[in-house]
Amino acid sequence: MFAMEVDEILGYARYYRDQRFASKVPDYTKAKFICKCGDNIYKPLPNGGFHQLRSMHSNEEQENPESKAHDLKGKRVLIGKTFYYFGSAGPHLPTSLYDLKVGRGHKNRFSGETISAFLTFISSFPQGINAPPTNWPTEDTSWHQEDE
Repeated sequence: MFAMEVDEILGYARYYRDQRFASKVPDYTKAKFICKCGDNIYKPLPNGGFHQLRSMHSNEEQENPESKAHDLKGKRVLIGKTFYYFGSAGPHLPTSLYDLKVGRGHKNRFSGETISAFLTFISSFPQGINAPPTNWPTEDTSWHQEDE
C-alpha cells in the first residue's frame, strides 16, 4: 500500500534531468540493496524516446518492454514529500473507505467527505517508509529511513 500527497508533476525527461532526483537513478556499484532500487530509470534519447536503465524492472541488463510500455503510458512522474509506504504489510482500510481501492491512472472523483475520512485514517500512521517492499532480502535493512 502506498499513499502520497502530490506536490509536483513532471514529464519523464525532466524528471531524469532534474538534479533533485539524481539519487533516484539505480546505482549498481554500491553494496546496499536500496541503491539499486531507484525509480528514475528512463533516460531520454535524442529521438524523443527513452532508454530503460538497468533496474529491478528491466531484467538486469536488458530493457523489459512490458514494464517500459506500462510505465511510459502514464506520461508523467508524480512527486511528493508527504507519503506513506507499507510494502506488503499495509493496514486494512475500513469498509467505509473501500471505494478508494483503485488502480493506476485513476482520476480523483471522491467526495470531500471520503477524502477527509481517508486523510484522518492515513495520518494515524507514521509518514515515510513503514515496511520493506515485497520480496526484499530479509537480512537487508537499507529500506529503513534511518539507514540513509
